[in-house]
Amino acid sequence: MQLLLLTPPVTSGNELPLVTHFLQCGLDRLHIRKPSYSSDDYRDYINAIPAAFHNRLVIHGAFGLVQSFPGMGIHLRSSHHLDAGLVQELKQLRPASCSTSFHSWREIMENEDDYTYAFISPVFDSISKKGYKAAIDLAGHRELKQWGAAQKKQLPHIVGLGGVDASTIDHLQENGFEGAAILGAIWESADPVSAFNALQQALH
Repeated sequence: MQLLLLTPPVTSGNELPLVTHFLQCGLDRLHIRKPSYSSDDYRDYINAIPAAFHNRLVIHGAFGLVQSFPGMGIHLRSSHHLDAGLVQELKQLRPASCSTSFHSWREIMENEDDYTYAFISPVFDSISKKGYKAAIDLAGHRELKQWGAAQKKQLPHIVGLGGVDASTIDHLQENGFEGAAILGAIWESADPVSAFNALQQALH
């Protein structure tokens, strides 16, 4: 199962050294999500990370940058699903991967676009968004796979997001999820490095 990390919306002083460390320690993908960033801001952030890791980066905006950094992936907001033309236009940029977000198993079943993988959330009570409670039946993942096989439908790999930490990640593994995305477990921790190490140990 892959481990993915989302950046916090607002960049902190020690964030770039930390994400570089996590990539050096085996982080599978870093999702760079900065709602207030311009294209130049995204470019500066990417350039601050060693080029050897650029093929593990996924950006949530300034998608045109994949032409300058061809190994990167892009992540589309759930609202993008409503605009099939936009999805196809962005895929013309030929990103290394194209992922998106869903909030129910039904949404995934009804989706007609091809994605490399998809976040589904919230799988547990959120750490970073207080009051954002678990709303996904984890057993639904196996049911989705069975449905997909019966329909002969290509499904994206499913990544659980929301409240994932060292104490909950094993529940995703038990239910066959292909990935776990973390946010608050790292950035809300007093010791992000120890929190990351604990996640890796729980995963393996």
